[in-house]
Amino acid sequence: MAAVHSSRLEIANGNGVAGMAKRVSHALGLHGIAVNRLTNERPYTQQATKIQYRDGYARQAKALQNALKGYGVMVAANNLSDSLDVRLV
Repeated sequence: MAAVHSSRLEIANGNGVAGMAKRVSHALGLHGIAVNRLTNERPYTQQATKIQYRDGYARQAKALQNALKGYGVMVAANNLSDSLDVRLV
């Protein structure tokens, strides 16, 4: 999981279930993965889990996907906030 540690990670709640981002953050923390920020992705219409990553952070995104047991589709996203490298929605 060292690869994930070398990135700035955000978890965005995209389905609207109260506390979902916090629960995922806690679960990742049990595996030694630190989350930098929790947000909401309104209007909560996210149908599938996505792992968005900035150019140069595919390795970190893949490590996160592995921590999620392969769950989540990796998507290159160079429009992420300057304060983020990887974003789980």
